[in-house]
Amino acid sequence: MEPQGSRGSTATWITAIGGLLGGLAAVAAVIVGIGNGNTDKKPTDGPQFDPVRAEERAKREASATARSGGINFSADEFVGGCEPSGNGGESQVWRCDLESVGGQCSGTVVIALNASGLASPRENAVGCGE
Repeated sequence: MEPQGSRGSTATWITAIGGLLGGLAAVAAVIVGIGNGNTDKKPTDGPQFDPVRAEERAKREASATARSGGINFSADEFVGGCEPSGNGGESQVWRCDLESVGGQCSGTVVIALNASGLASPRENAVGCGE
């Protein structure tokens, strides 16, 4: 024969554990519901980047290309602009069409900006004529 209080204690423990598990399931359902409740927000393609930073780096690259060909143009002597060209993994890619003042050098520089704001060239197709 079992002691008188043991059966009641076991049942109490089972009820308490069942209640605890039920409570945890309810909390989990609320958390999942909160995570799925933002259907009005559109997903983003990652962090947003400043096109000015891409353009500055592209102009420096174009200037370096001109100098390597013996033509001394500073980055400030290039005009043009950059357009987003898509995402490249952890970076955003910009296509920059540039021309030197006077038109002696022109072409495209592709720049990748990462989430830290660091810009690196992916392609440099700037050429200079005589």
